[in-house]
Amino acid sequence: TAQEGGEVSTGGEYRAGSQIIVTASPDDGYIFSGWTGDVLVNANETSITLTMDRNKSVTGTFARQNTSPSFTNALSVEFKENETIAFSLTAIDVDGDAMTFSISGTDGTFFSLNAATGLLEFVSQPDFENPSDNNSDNTYELQATVTDDQLNSASSDIRIIILDDTTDPPTHFNLTVAVEGEGNVAVSGQYLAS
Repeated sequence: TAQEGGEVSTGGEYRAGSQIIVTASPDDGYIFSGWTGDVLVNANETSITLTMDRNKSVTGTFARQNTSPSFTNALSVEFKENETIAFSLTAIDVDGDAMTFSISGTDGTFFSLNAATGLLEFVSQPDFENPSDNNSDNTYELQATVTDDQLNSASSDIRIIILDDTTDPPTHFNLTVAVEGEGNVAVSGQYLAS
């Protein structure tokens, strides 16, 4: 017989002393785990030979194959140079395994990464006018890898693009003055933002 996840060659009635080959074939997404029952040797081989010297019963067992995790985040993101720049690597693992993240690549040294959460941040705030990436084009290229606790992994190329912040800085700011208790407060002068 076969458990869920595969098939085995059919049994039947055989002459005493016959040698019978029984073969297990896993379905897609499964692996063969082994034989149980009247198996004396090679219980982990997909094909076994049985000598029919009595009635025998064998069961082929299969296990769901553990799959690699996969990334779910965008492969390219854009930020203005003066924004708070933080980006989270995200992934799913259909087997529910715990996952860890890592980065590498030509611009990987410009980032810090929380391996457990996937939070990716610049070590130093980028400056559009003075790019620090490897080829000085304000596009930081790195390779992100996610690995599950069964050591299955997946990698993806990530691009983080820094845009010029063309927003004009403010020329004036408002000052609000309040008085509590007895007394006066005087305010004078106008100062331009620097």
